[in-house]
Amino acid sequence: MEDETKNLSNPFALVLSSLGGPFTACKNYVDFVAIAIFPLKIQENTHPHLTLSLSFRTLSSIMARYELVTLFNKPYLATSLQDFWGRRWNWLSSNILRQTIYEPTQNVLVGFVGVGKARILAMITTLVISGIMHELMFYYITCGTRPTWEVTWFFVLQGISMVFEGTLKYLARVKGWTPVHPTVSTVLTLAFVSFTFSWFLVLPVWRSERNECGFRPKILPFRE
Repeated sequence: MEDETKNLSNPFALVLSSLGGPFTACKNYVDFVAIAIFPLKIQENTHPHLTLSLSFRTLSSIMARYELVTLFNKPYLATSLQDFWGRRWNWLSSNILRQTIYEPTQNVLVGFVGVGKARILAMITTLVISGIMHELMFYYITCGTRPTWEVTWFFVLQGISMVFEGTLKYLARVKGWTPVHPTVSTVLTLAFVSFTFSWFLVLPVWRSERNECGFRPKILPFRE
């Protein structure tokens, strides 16, 4: 009760709580910067003042409060797109997007369209937002070149493909089809991700014909 009262009296902590996800564990500005920039999470039962007093002195004091997050879990062994994006690729981003976008969106929609459709719409919404975030990163990678939105479409395509994949799995269970061998499904999954990655993410950068900017890209103007 005392901690809740302190959080309510701290506007910064209140804002972080409203963000949801891993930011709810942040108790101060150092926590926020560490979680927002680095692949770290706050360990339970650690005192927030430890960070403020010791974190800049030694590495051991930092790790006393923060724990390194595993980013990848052998994505080359993924047997499906759902397995690749949901369990193996970039756990940090997946966890943040799940807690801040996917779950809140699903909770809002489930009362209107039901659980199944809410999950699909929440997943597509999450991937669209992820695509827009990557679009911004590619804006700087291509030195301010006008966005083609191919990066966003890459993530939307992954979402649509996961819906199609889930539908096929459901039909396979209902109709009793012979399941695909894990080795075959792994090859197909990696081939699809690699091809779409090359087409939608590599080619836009390649077409820009720029490997160095030579100037500081501005925020608003585009470069043709």
